[in-house]
Amino acid sequence: MITFSKSKYPTKKTMNLAVEEKSRMDLRIFLCLCGLGILCLLLLVQLTIITPITQAKKAKESYKAIENKIEREGFKKYQIRNTDQAEAVAALDGLICLGTFSKSMVDHIASFGKPVVLVDAAAKREIWDSIVTDTKRSVHKVLDCFLKYGHQKIAFIGGDEVDSDGNEVIDERLIAYQTYMQEKGLFQESYIKIGGYTPKHGYRLMKELLELEDRPTAIFAANDSLAVGCYKAVQEKGLHIPEDISIIGFNDISMAKYMIPPLSTVHVYMKFMGEQAVTLLAERISTEREISMHISIPAELVLRDSVGKNKAVL
Repeated sequence: MITFSKSKYPTKKTMNLAVEEKSRMDLRIFLCLCGLGILCLLLLVQLTIITPITQAKKAKESYKAIENKIEREGFKKYQIRNTDQAEAVAALDGLICLGTFSKSMVDHIASFGKPVVLVDAAAKREIWDSIVTDTKRSVHKVLDCFLKYGHQKIAFIGGDEVDSDGNEVIDERLIAYQTYMQEKGLFQESYIKIGGYTPKHGYRLMKELLELEDRPTAIFAANDSLAVGCYKAVQEKGLHIPEDISIIGFNDISMAKYMIPPLSTVHVYMKFMGEQAVTLLAERISTEREISMHISIPAELVLRDSVGKNKAVL
């Protein structure tokens, strides 16, 4: 557990006063570009937003929500370097970290000795707060939907990445998919295709699945960009969505509903998670709470026109 002295961290009374008199106080927010992404530190309510480059698009909504909430509180922004050590941020009170992090980055953040809220990740759970998407349940919603429509040959298309330490980052969606399909007795190793997270990778991996003698009738893409590539591969094969193949993506990007047909996907409440991170950190600083909190946010399966009945069971 981490404890904070009253002399170093503002109490609830002090924070209320600070908000009321913010025009006369030097409430500062520090924004910095890290090796892995973005680091944001705030004086009265310290926020650290760290976003790995590969997750930048996914984190953009949360980051913007955090910025907007900070601005509504009247804080100012300043730049710091990502190489700054603990003494350089001694005046700060807490951090919000957005994304996933290597062990060395986690250790670097921990060296600051500040309260931390992780968004879309979890680390040092005994001392740091975290807000995450319920990934396992989200994946189960997708696979339950496919089964409801009569699909049992369900493939997974995902990406691989390594952190700044060179270690592989395991996609929780893949783990949830594998476990679910194994429990249902439907798992086929050949139905898992892993590459990158771009439309180009989705296109290539989808083509590989379409060449299988016993090809799948449903595709779960780890993000919507992969699904975009899947669409092109299916169309080039002379097949139709969802008549021949059903597809569900993940993240609900803005263009998903404008695809032809509109893409079914999982909507992740990144904006809400970002806003709650600010609230959670402010509460921890003001109350000097010692016990860490971990909040799991459900995601919504958005069904559009890319999912249909399996023709084999009609």
